[in-house]
Amino acid sequence: MIINSVPHQDYDNLDTLNEMFLALCHLSVKDAFDHLDISVEDISYGNDVCPSVGIIFPGDEYIQVHVDYKDYNARELEGVEFNITHWKDDEVQAQSSSEIFETAVNLVRKMLEKK
Repeated sequence: MIINSVPHQDYDNLDTLNEMFLALCHLSVKDAFDHLDISVEDISYGNDVCPSVGIIFPGDEYIQVHVDYKDYNARELEGVEFNITHWKDDEVQAQSSSEIFETAVNLVRKMLEKK
């Protein structure tokens, strides 16, 4: 599955969004979380500053990876291309060294190394 469209006008980074989506699907599920009931989903929402993908865990917990615009001038996340947020019970969690968060961070680092 790939993401064909997002609710963000003039979004110019769909290839990178899909690359992140597929990396999360393949790497995180296979290597780190096969013991948990999780899914990886496009969780883009029109009111967010840019599209995002998420690792969804049981019990209202997820990791959200925003993939901002390719054009630096169009970015709203302090100029960074990727932003990772750990949510639980609809509240942002402190950036911890949990296995979940660290795996998402490592995937983003791998993506940045390829650029």
